[in-house]
Amino acid sequence: MKYHSMQRMWGCDADYCFTVGGRSNGKSSDMAIRLVEDYVRNGNQFARIVRYIFDMQDKYVANYFTNNYVSQVLKERYNCYVQYDSPYYLMIDYDNKKKKQVIGEVMSLSTEQKYKSNQYPYTNNILVEEFSLLDPTKYMDGEIDKFNSLLSTIVRKREGVRCFFIGNTVSKYNPYFDHFHINIDRLRLKPGDFKWVQQGKAQFKEPAKVAIEFAEMGYEDESEIPRILRVEDNETAVTGLYMTPPDVIDKEEINFQKRTDQFVILVGEYKFFLHVFACFCYWEMCTGSDKNRKPDAMVRTRCYELGRYFYNFISKMDPPLPKEWYYDTEWTKDYIYKNITM
Repeated sequence: MKYHSMQRMWGCDADYCFTVGGRSNGKSSDMAIRLVEDYVRNGNQFARIVRYIFDMQDKYVANYFTNNYVSQVLKERYNCYVQYDSPYYLMIDYDNKKKKQVIGEVMSLSTEQKYKSNQYPYTNNILVEEFSLLDPTKYMDGEIDKFNSLLSTIVRKREGVRCFFIGNTVSKYNPYFDHFHINIDRLRLKPGDFKWVQQGKAQFKEPAKVAIEFAEMGYEDESEIPRILRVEDNETAVTGLYMTPPDVIDKEEINFQKRTDQFVILVGEYKFFLHVFACFCYWEMCTGSDKNRKPDAMVRTRCYELGRYFYNFISKMDPPLPKEWYYDTEWTKDYIYKNITM
């Protein structure tokens, strides 16, 4: 087994640091150790951001520093362990258990307003675990707005604060990737890669720096994979690669009509005619050699050219038209309604 080291991401000067990869490859364990080290050496505290108040319960966040590997390393290096006493993480000395130091705090997006009057002068590391979800309907309403609001409360006017996002490869599409213009396919990101993501300069001459890395899996041989996990369609746990979204339209269900310049898409018993606007979909796995622009698979995702975000507008729908909550604005909804007909 080989486990991922966060050194490359920790050592770069990005403001927003994304680490993605399969499960159980050491991402979070390495980060936990570095957060303690940064406090011991530099006095830097951290904030761990979760979505809801119930996510702050012991059973969800208390074990971040208590797995065997992290506990052993902390004892050997600093003769300490970390205990969760909601909402704080406390560093405790083995030889003097009355000596407790607050090294971090868990904060929820759902109650971001309550933190407004507080000051966080020593909180220089911000951690967001499990930022990407398999089910896109489970994100909070206005999650990015709440995140930005809480972030500004912590940062105030200080420099040197960094935000680390750690997640499994459950979905290429999430509000954070959208917000920071991260497109896994356009970046051609693969395990082991580290890449910078250019941010728009329309508003700022020197915008925030964003970096992303794709952590490799820890398994070096099939024998290291628990047998119960050796099944198909279990990429996140076995290979660390992104899973194919469940709402991908197979190429056999897509035909291109040259006469009308439309894609004809079959979804069950329904036939849809999609006018050719490149902004409507992202062609995943497109070979680029097909003159008719017929993709190998079609995934609903961000409208890059127009800066809009919508998905699932063909499958998983109540005929004859998509569920409206997938649209970010009335403009987007109207635009699609005009260009998709049965």
